[in-house]
Amino acid sequence: PAMGMSEAEVPQWFAEPLSLPGRVYLFGGGHVAQHVAPLLHQLNFALTVYEERPAYCTEALFPTAEERICAPYAEAAERLQITEDDALLVMTSGHGNDVQLLQMALRTPAYYLGMIGSSRKIAQTKAQLLELGFTEDDFARVHTPVGLPILAETPMEIAVSVAAEMILCRAQQ
Repeated sequence: PAMGMSEAEVPQWFAEPLSLPGRVYLFGGGHVAQHVAPLLHQLNFALTVYEERPAYCTEALFPTAEERICAPYAEAAERLQITEDDALLVMTSGHGNDVQLLQMALRTPAYYLGMIGSSRKIAQTKAQLLELGFTEDDFARVHTPVGLPILAETPMEIAVSVAAEMILCRAQQ
């Protein structure tokens, strides 16, 4: 305390960051991604959409994304600097893309890796990653099927379950 001030008279301060560190890299621009993006924005996630298909990587589809990258998924590793503050969400149009992106994602320190998919697609992806030398522990890092289990069916319901899981994982990091 300053001279002559009692402990109770000393000004107290509380500071909270206006933005949270880290970024969500959303791979894919389909229906579920289009519902996830505005939710993540409203929840203070900084969002980059990464999509190979120009028609699915537009400002009209993703007005809340801070960045939209239209480039081959094969270039993601060299284009992006993924940190432990980042989250990766894989929602591409093809199984091959998912395997390629998860190979890259599993080599990053990202705190969250999520992949949308049916149980069949998940099993195929896991088998391919194991053949490529990844381990069961590596695959256990991937939240798949993505989202909290709320029996979601529509793209918006799936988006809500994904956003809820990402809130939980962000809070636990």
